[in-house]
Amino acid sequence: MKKRFIALFLAAAMILGIASSALAMDENDWRIVIGADLTEEERAEVFGMFGIVEDGLDERKVLTVTNEEERFYFEGKLPSNEIGYRSISSIYIRALSEGSGIRVSTHNINYCTDEMYRSVLATVGITDYLTEELVAIQSIDMPLVGDELEMDTFCIHLHLAKRIHHLRSPLSGRVVEINKDVQDNPSLLHLDPFKNWLYRMEFDDPDELEMLMDINRYTRFIDQL
Repeated sequence: MKKRFIALFLAAAMILGIASSALAMDENDWRIVIGADLTEEERAEVFGMFGIVEDGLDERKVLTVTNEEERFYFEGKLPSNEIGYRSISSIYIRALSEGSGIRVSTHNINYCTDEMYRSVLATVGITDYLTEELVAIQSIDMPLVGDELEMDTFCIHLHLAKRIHHLRSPLSGRVVEINKDVQDNPSLLHLDPFKNWLYRMEFDDPDELEMLMDINRYTRFIDQL
């Protein structure tokens, strides 16, 4: 029986061992991940789905995944007798402009679980506008790794000279990493708040992303204040 094709279109880095390559990309640069053992016909079909022309293609943009690697990443999330047999999976990643967030769309997938989408990590921080408004941040109280957060509930507390500024969680999920450098040295936020993020989290509901502002909406919002 002919294998069914699966295409996962991503605008930013997900898992599958390719995050490091994706994060190094410039804006609008792209990478594609395909099976290591595809036939020429299967490879051409996958590339055609993403609109990629093979003539003159820079092969450094093409990454491969073996069946063994797929089993490592999907074991426990899919039945073992389906991994590497039922479908030919592929991932296309394009880097968007800073502040655009993560956009995910799928094609020909009918058994993708919520847990697979939860593998996407959100990086949470503050904007340069807020750092200018707060002047000098003396210390920060942050959630702990493993803490469960609800969207719009207070989770960050910025200690200023005469008051404490409270920040809400932008998404629901769990904290997986804290930026200890910023926690130990809050002045880093005033140098570059985008580079010096606060924490990373797995989020439970991708629909919550649609409720957040992208960089253009946020800029218009600030201009109206």
